[in-house]
Amino acid sequence: LSRTLSSPLVHVGHPGISALVTSGSASSLHSSDTNQHMILNNSETPPVNLSMNHHHHQQQHPHHRIYENGSPNGQLKTGLAFDSVMLKHACQCGDNSAHPEHSGRLQSIWARLMETQLVSRCDRLRSRKALQEELQVVHTEAHAILFGTNQINRQKIEASRASFVRLACGGVGVDLDTTWNENHTTSAARMAAGCVIDLAFKVAKGDNKNGFAVVRPPGHHAEPGLAMGFCFFNSVAVAARLLRLKVPEIRRILIIDWVS
Repeated sequence: LSRTLSSPLVHVGHPGISALVTSGSASSLHSSDTNQHMILNNSETPPVNLSMNHHHHQQQHPHHRIYENGSPNGQLKTGLAFDSVMLKHACQCGDNSAHPEHSGRLQSIWARLMETQLVSRCDRLRSRKALQEELQVVHTEAHAILFGTNQINRQKIEASRASFVRLACGGVGVDLDTTWNENHTTSAARMAAGCVIDLAFKVAKGDNKNGFAVVRPPGHHAEPGLAMGFCFFNSVAVAARLLRLKVPEIRRILIIDWVS
């Protein structure tokens, strides 16, 4: 979307953001420094085992030994990830017609999957929200806290980082495209990332032949310290980085991004 065709933005800031975070940093997708993370919530244990247990006596196995729970040639199903929590991320203006990225996109996709009975032919993934330490393998600590925690924790971020703006529709966003909902955006963005992470690991472990994540908000425009273009957390980059960190056998990952 052209950012020059809409009315000027009025910065509204964030009422609960005042203090500066001065400790910790996180790596980008290509960085090797992932040791310093602020872990704000450890209560959500990922339902998918993200560790890949490889013992020394298994080293004589062929290259496909990363398939712990299945076989590359087995009759595996397609993994399917979806959670209705992601439908609640919506502009506070209440008018979806003013926003090309809205819950109707996922509702339409899911309705079609149900209509064609494809859902029943897939392996439904138990959804969960990405943890702070997972997000921070790609995103900065400040970014993960700002968009991935509650208002109380966001108070630890300096006000200058909270570039929330008033949209022409009357809602709030971080730019013309990227709407912000104080009550639901955080949960939706973390849920989207968590679904992509777990689906990637299930495919890598051989639990599923492949996977389809019906998630929003999308993530491919999000940068380590910047939300933009509908995106808050770069879910694919986070999943790829975690696979590289936890599965040494996976040395190269191809990411294809296209617009249909």
